[in-house]
Amino acid sequence: MNNRKGITLIEVIISIAIIGLLGIASLNIFDTGLKNINRAGLRTVNILEVKKEVDNQIMDITTGTENEATVILPGDSTEIFNGRLIEVTNIDGVDVEIITFVAN
Repeated sequence: MNNRKGITLIEVIISIAIIGLLGIASLNIFDTGLKNINRAGLRTVNILEVKKEVDNQIMDITTGTENEATVILPGDSTEIFNGRLIEVTNIDGVDVEIITFVAN
């Protein structure tokens, strides 16, 4: 009867390979998470730049096209508002188009 008191080289190599595969998979998960965090941060910065431009145009009374908007309210009544139509497109390389109505 052969009495073994240890592990063979093959068992050690297989266990190292399995640990390596698990390590590579976990590193890929962390790498993807970091890329998503960076992308979300850039998107937030771009949105804030666009918001700042929209706010600047809203504050500038001379910007925008004079328009009239009709709003249908509950109960079959309508209201007509005069105001400006403000358009913001492509700010600092950010490909965006925002159109908003600002009542007088």
